[in-house]
Amino acid sequence: MIPLGTAGTYTIVAKTGISTVPSSSITGNIGIAPAAMTYITGFSFTSADASTPSTSSQITGAAWAPETTGSTSPQAAADMLTAYNNGAAQGPATATELNGGALDGLSLTKGIYKWSTTVVLGVGKTLTLNGACGDIFIFQASGAISTGANSIINLVGGVKSNSIYWVGATSLTTGVASQFAGIILTGTNVVIAGSLNGAVYTQTQVALQKATVTPPTTCPSLDANAATWSFSGAAITW
Repeated sequence: MIPLGTAGTYTIVAKTGISTVPSSSITGNIGIAPAAMTYITGFSFTSADASTPSTSSQITGAAWAPETTGSTSPQAAADMLTAYNNGAAQGPATATELNGGALDGLSLTKGIYKWSTTVVLGVGKTLTLNGACGDIFIFQASGAISTGANSIINLVGGVKSNSIYWVGATSLTTGVASQFAGIILTGTNVVIAGSLNGAVYTQTQVALQKATVTPPTTCPSLDANAATWSFSGAAITW
C-alpha cells in the first residue's frame, strides 16, 4: 500500500482548485491548500464564512481550506505529494509499456505496470482487474491517463479500489458515464466526468463534471476480540 497520511481522510485534495459542473455528488471531505476556499467553485456553499468548514448539497462531508479553523488540508497537501513520490518510485515493474498503453479488453493481476507513454482506455471498453482482496495494483504513467465515455474498470475476485493506484506524471481524465476505480495521484490536473470509486489527490486542480465520487472500497476486517466483521463502514456483530 502507498501511505496517504492525512490525505487519506479526504476524498479529494488539490493544491490550486476544485470545481464542479452541477450537480456532482461527493461522499467525504474535500480539501484545498495552499489555495484558499475561493478556489473551490460551483458548489453553492451554504455559508460564505471560510473560517468554518463549508457545506454544500453536492458534498456529503465538508470543504476545508487553509483559512478554515482546525483545517488539516495543508498537511493533507503535503502528505499527498509524499504519496505521489512514493507511488512513482515503486518498483520493479511487473510489466513495462504493456500493449503500448492501450488498456482496452485487458485482464490484469496484481503488480506494477509502467508506461513512458500515454495510457488510454477507449470508449465503451473494459479493463478487468482480477485478484484477491488486498492485491495491489500500481499504474505508473509518464504521459496522460484517460478513459473514454462509458468505459469500465471491472474489479473481479475481491479486488478493492483502495488497493489500486493511478500515478500519473501529468493529467488524468475520465469520460462521460465512465466507471473508474482507484486512488488517483497526479502531477497535474484531474477531470472526472463519470463515477469514481476511490479518491483524487492532485498537485494542481480537479474538475468535476456532473461526477459521482465515493470513497474507495476496503477489505473486510475481523476484530477477534469483539467478533465483529466490518465491511466499509457497516458492521455485523454476534
